[in-house]
Amino acid sequence: MANGQRNHVLIVLLVLLLLIGVNALFVAAEFASVSVRQPRIQALAEEGHPLAKHFLNILQSPQRFDQYIAACQVGITLSSLILGAYGQKALAPWLKGFLPAQIAEYGAASFVLLVLTALQMILGEILPKSLALRYPTPLALYTVWPMRISLWLLALPLAVLNGSGHFICRRIGLSQESHQHIHSPAEIDYLLRESQKVGVLDKGISRRLRKALHLGKRTVRELMVPRQEIQMLDLKLSPAQMLDWMHEIPFARLPVWRESPEQVIGSISVKHCVQIFARQGQITEIEPLLEPILAIPRDLTVERALLKLREHKASMALVVDEHGGVSGLLTLQDILGELTGNLNDEFKPLRSLCIPLGAGRYQIPGRMRLEGLKDQIGIRWISEHTTTVSGFLIEQFPTLPTPGDRWSDTHGEIQIEAMAGPIILTVLYTPHPAEGQSDV
Repeated sequence: MANGQRNHVLIVLLVLLLLIGVNALFVAAEFASVSVRQPRIQALAEEGHPLAKHFLNILQSPQRFDQYIAACQVGITLSSLILGAYGQKALAPWLKGFLPAQIAEYGAASFVLLVLTALQMILGEILPKSLALRYPTPLALYTVWPMRISLWLLALPLAVLNGSGHFICRRIGLSQESHQHIHSPAEIDYLLRESQKVGVLDKGISRRLRKALHLGKRTVRELMVPRQEIQMLDLKLSPAQMLDWMHEIPFARLPVWRESPEQVIGSISVKHCVQIFARQGQITEIEPLLEPILAIPRDLTVERALLKLREHKASMALVVDEHGGVSGLLTLQDILGELTGNLNDEFKPLRSLCIPLGAGRYQIPGRMRLEGLKDQIGIRWISEHTTTVSGFLIEQFPTLPTPGDRWSDTHGEIQIEAMAGPIILTVLYTPHPAEGQSDV
């Protein structure tokens, strides 16, 4: 091969590598820009990073980000077309001399196209895409200035192509949405689980964040204190009896009823009563000390209930059914306990934790939710009508159970330990021998 021909082939190869590099640049810019986390870019911008400041302006503007992605797509298309056309034009004539005359014309063109397509896919598509997904932040920043130049050079084609695309979308009845970093609750839940798996988030933090994410799906009846467990004050009590009763039960605020527990007329603050007694030495009447109590339906979502509590500046609300009967009581502590774990709740005298007894046995509180039972000892019970251990077990017996009654399933055997009327207070759980007897 003559030196001139060799130099020509070398120049052609360099041009082809340059075109593949340009394609790789646009691919990396596109995948990095849609994968990068905006809070990370914002943090770098606040630290004074100049590229982060410029790229943050693009991320925060749907129109500019739409143009940015469009420039990447146009750049990828143009560089791929130019690569194929130039490669065939420059290399096919040279390759004809190495092929039989019968297939030289089409064989050379086909071979060049096949090789260039493979190189373009590997070096210009797959490799930059993998790097961009693995290192989105640095690649998004390093491609800012080349993309800025591309936006200027491709301004006219972008205006024509983007405008045509938007016009067609409008004509067929589709709204043109800009590219934005928006995740659905299901996607956020998935991201939290994946972050926990790789160790970025602690298991407890991940669980609390996911619970907060799904507050809109949980109902008040799942978190409320049942009516049978609420400590309420009878308006007929004398002030002296009321003070003695408050002294025995360390609650901050109590619902007050008249004639029957179904007729709750307000709530009373223990702190307020103590202040009056300390100042005056006595309390003459109870009714003037009552404060209105918020009432909410039991099928209201926890998220809406929290908004109502904040709106009325209340720390608790009476939960009522569709007939106006009292179903339970919801406090801010119930909601906080759902998000942060078990708290000492003044309206929950029963423990909400399983107590290990050794040899794999547990004492389980009846008011524990089925979800908590699964989290603590791995027992999964599913019910369409109840959310607590007590409610689930009552469904399993043909009549109301009594202490000592037993029930078993695939997990182990349950023995009713204590009851309060129709409510199961505690049960004893013993696993089947095949599931092991070790103390967890």
